[in-house]
Amino acid sequence: MFTITRTVSASNVNSDGLLTFDSAFDFMIDCSSFWMNSEPEFLRFLHRQNLGMFLVSRQAEISRMPAYGEEITISTSVFQCKVSYGLRNTIIRDAKGDVCVASYAVGAFVNLQTGKPSRLAGNISLTLDSPYENMDYLPRKIEAPLSTSLRCENSVVKKSQIDQYNHMNSTKYVILALDMLPADFAYNRMRIEYKTQAKLGDTLLTQIYGESANRFWVTISNGGDRLHAVVEFSNIPSKQKDL
Repeated sequence: MFTITRTVSASNVNSDGLLTFDSAFDFMIDCSSFWMNSEPEFLRFLHRQNLGMFLVSRQAEISRMPAYGEEITISTSVFQCKVSYGLRNTIIRDAKGDVCVASYAVGAFVNLQTGKPSRLAGNISLTLDSPYENMDYLPRKIEAPLSTSLRCENSVVKKSQIDQYNHMNSTKYVILALDMLPADFAYNRMRIEYKTQAKLGDTLLTQIYGESANRFWVTISNGGDRLHAVVEFSNIPSKQKDL
């Protein structure tokens, strides 16, 4: 397990003084990225094969959003590693140790030269932990409804949205999706599946769909046959804790 600490600051909160979901998403990605440095043998193993790990999907369940000024810890642990992908949990906790946001992510191994999925070759040394016991591990694939969209927006990928791998940063898809949600919709679960990478100058069509007041889907595509991401937001009943 690898842990970082953060203070919820002015750039991380919205108008109600609570941590924004996209900032929480960034914190989780940062912790997952720094985790690689805590496993130097695994990092060298990837470098020798010219491999990186790209985010394929993430599911996040929100108990509460921390407020401005709160000290939080973000912890990442890998609980499964196959030849083509790895599974990890990333958990945000408050100063008392209570869980604020719990997530799990699927990361695929990708050849950094070709940008195509690749498989590990050889044996690896990697510390594995147990899955987070309070997580509902849903499938990574998300099936959005095929009904008519409720609203759509067009945009172009800007250089401020590009990451170190020269495609649109993972959190930027989430921001596009968040901006489509009804203002009064309160969600406590988000799932995102990344399909194809959007790059600088690409035209994006963002569409929102809904089958009830408790669930919405957002698709981000090129307006044609290329789907970049599918995002699902839902409001699920709170889990009953054992007494």
